[in-house]
Amino acid sequence: MTANRANRQLERIPRRHNRPARLAALLTSCCVATLIGIADGQVLEPGIGRFGSVARSLSETEITRIGDLANAAGKLPWLVLGFPSIIRGVATLTVYLQPDVTTARLRRGRLLRLLADESPVVSKRSEWQVKERASYAYVPMAGSAGEIAGEQDLGWPFAVDGEIDDDTLISLVTFVRSTPALPDIREGQAPRVVPRAPLSAVWRRDEQFLVALRLRGDSEVFGVTVIKKDGEWMVAKWNWSIA
Repeated sequence: MTANRANRQLERIPRRHNRPARLAALLTSCCVATLIGIADGQVLEPGIGRFGSVARSLSETEITRIGDLANAAGKLPWLVLGFPSIIRGVATLTVYLQPDVTTARLRRGRLLRLLADESPVVSKRSEWQVKERASYAYVPMAGSAGEIAGEQDLGWPFAVDGEIDDDTLISLVTFVRSTPALPDIREGQAPRVVPRAPLSAVWRRDEQFLVALRLRGDSEVFGVTVIKKDGEWMVAKWNWSIA
């Protein structure tokens, strides 16, 4: 049954029916049309994933603005991540666009870093503007359905800087996620291994790979320098910074 057919059946309802009966028929017809629309896939796309206190506090106007910025970049938004900035009076967001390339093991796309003025610099948060653009990669966790469940989900996409082929990137991410041992740790000292935390960025510098992990919002970052020795990954250096 189509929506037009349902409407034609409504038009054939005799005029002698009283108003409650006509109202019930109208509601039935609307429900039929709605169900037909759902069956035809004519439903709104679910909302973008918003994580972090800043992203969750966005107004409808701001969400529309972010959608416009994403569309101007050629893709719909996928994920929005935003924590309180360490710079007073400045708000920041990272918007991950829908991927440009998708394979069974990896997705690659682009992200936008947005900036806005906020209290106490201004009384009301200003319009979001694009500060910079970057590439990202998403390597799903084993057994994952490809969804991000929370701010500390280990499968978060991460910025990528430098030429890194798919196999190398997947191998590197898998190694870092395996909590490998850290070098030069004295007995009784901590940490002893790379923490389990979402990656935020991977840079390639010649044959070294720098990996940043997000421990707590944007204020605590754990960084490791990873190299290959005798064909095996190893952590060469590490640092832990708290803003």
